[in-house]
Amino acid sequence: MEEHGRNFDDLVERLSQRVHAGPKGQLRLRGCIRQIRASVVELEERPLRVLDVGAGLGQIAVLLAADGHEVTAMDLSANMVDAIRAHASENRVSVRCIHGSLQTTARSFADKGEQFDLVCCHAALEWMTDPEAAVACLKALVRPQGWLSLLCYNNAALVHRNLLRGNFRRAQATEQVGTEGGLTPSHPLELRQLEKWLSNAGFDLHDRYGVRSILDFLPRELVAARGADSIDDIEQWLEQREPHWRLARYLHLIARG
Repeated sequence: MEEHGRNFDDLVERLSQRVHAGPKGQLRLRGCIRQIRASVVELEERPLRVLDVGAGLGQIAVLLAADGHEVTAMDLSANMVDAIRAHASENRVSVRCIHGSLQTTARSFADKGEQFDLVCCHAALEWMTDPEAAVACLKALVRPQGWLSLLCYNNAALVHRNLLRGNFRRAQATEQVGTEGGLTPSHPLELRQLEKWLSNAGFDLHDRYGVRSILDFLPRELVAARGADSIDDIEQWLEQREPHWRLARYLHLIARG
């Protein structure tokens, strides 16, 4: 474990081929960008300064850059940063890339008085050594009345999945911690934790969404039979519908600074 969290240098190819390129990864991407565009109305009004923290392979960064926004992408993994540059080049968009941790990057931007209209942090907070402190770092990066898009692996979904599989002891465990080297995060998070940390940091919660509220619980043969369009439609129907979004694989919270 790195000082500031999990470094994914060793998993770039696996994430690219087996996760993001697959139907679950594509559905997550479509859901996230749709929800950001629905909540952050300024995206349609003017170019924004955007920072993508823990940007991974750069899908969100490249999509927003293609919309005409000024995008900076940072990641703890040097291999991920190389992948972001390649992805941006393939799509003929400009993305400023930074290799480093959230903490180091936040200090650097603070020294320069640099803040952003929109900060995205997707599937990264749950891998960090001190996620609560990381939320405070994110707040420092958001300009006054700016936006935070925070996507986190949902502990409630992990509990529910284990219940459905009959893994009752695992479901009842106090902390649902992933195995080393795997893709289940070190610190799956709960909604009440996230809401508390956002409030303590000075954010005002604007919208709450679920991402992949049902897909992860369906048998593969049923997913194939229904098709991508049908799954997309039902996911959009569920993304803010009570109580279903609360059991989604990811919680997507959009807040104002």
